[in-house]
Amino acid sequence: MSRNLIKEGLKKVGRLINGDTNKDIKFPILEGHPIGQQHGKEAVESIGNLKKVMKLTDNKAKKMKEFRIYRWSPDNPNQKPFLQSFFIHLPSCGPMVLDALQKIKGEVDSSLSYRRSCREGICGSCAMNINGVNTVACLKPIDTDTSRPTTITPLPHLFVIKDLVVDLSDFYQQYNAPTVEVDEKVFQRLKVDKKVLQRLKVDEKVLQRLKVDEKVLQRLKVDEKVLHRLKVDEKVLLRQQIRILERSAPTVVKIEAKTRKPPPEGKEYRQTPEERKKLDGLYECILCACCSASCPSYWWNPEEFLGPAALINTYRWISDSRDDFANERLQAITEDQRRLYRCRAIGNCTACCPKSLRPSDAISKMKARHLTGIPVETLSNNMKTRH
Repeated sequence: MSRNLIKEGLKKVGRLINGDTNKDIKFPILEGHPIGQQHGKEAVESIGNLKKVMKLTDNKAKKMKEFRIYRWSPDNPNQKPFLQSFFIHLPSCGPMVLDALQKIKGEVDSSLSYRRSCREGICGSCAMNINGVNTVACLKPIDTDTSRPTTITPLPHLFVIKDLVVDLSDFYQQYNAPTVEVDEKVFQRLKVDKKVLQRLKVDEKVLQRLKVDEKVLQRLKVDEKVLHRLKVDEKVLLRQQIRILERSAPTVVKIEAKTRKPPPEGKEYRQTPEERKKLDGLYECILCACCSASCPSYWWNPEEFLGPAALINTYRWISDSRDDFANERLQAITEDQRRLYRCRAIGNCTACCPKSLRPSDAISKMKARHLTGIPVETLSNNMKTRH
């Protein structure tokens, strides 16, 4: 026991002598997550700097950190947004920016509004712009350099409800945009019944829009007797709807695995370790909207482009070996090609993702699969075998 203590003490002394306090720090649990490792090192470094300041000086002013926070309230709509300064005593505050916000709201100004929930980087509620970078406040360490303030603003290019709270209605609408559920049997067997007609609201007005009039009926060689027998009733509606379905591709997208066959032995759908590894870097998305709020393509065309968050979640199911509707999902996402191809591969989404995900790569792979009809992994393997 004493030997271990001596070894640890010698290691610390060596680090202090060499001035190297962070290079040897490793976070095995964050392996493969560079942004998480960066945040961890920043936290350790900031706490170390804070301890040094506390030891070197008793001046309370040097332990106070300025936070400039965006303020705007709908209760005062005529007042323009402004940055309000708050000064926090760092030794009595937690290490993360969310801790500072909690302290400000609890001890200084209870009117400050922001979202927060888990405090563990899981829910994505506390997403905001901190010193010009979109991130989640619970994972962002406080910069302990008291000579410069920390500026906190809402996520950019989103409507502000109050202070740091933004309206995410459009973001979630875009996330749900490719989710159009239509019964598979309707497309496979084309059994269009009354319930489907009611869902699709195919009525006389639709027929008029489709220009089903006497001239069209004459071209189709449907004479008065046939019309009289059918009375231009549900059977005609069914035929018209079948033609519509035959002309349009099936659109089946759900935010869950969708299969055509029951699992073997009625238990579960199995995956190999290699198939499961393909989902790494996709399923961890927490829908914090940091990526979409940093994407210029999404700023310019939010009504057309779905944004990185919606697309990486779509590709997550396209890549899942347990899902049998990858092609249908891809077809649904590209029915309007602007949904996908508005991406200009700027890369802001990957640069700011607090979970170290790479939405730009997922979008590029989805484009490649749409253009070639072949998964990117298969293409790369074929290229390797050729060379």
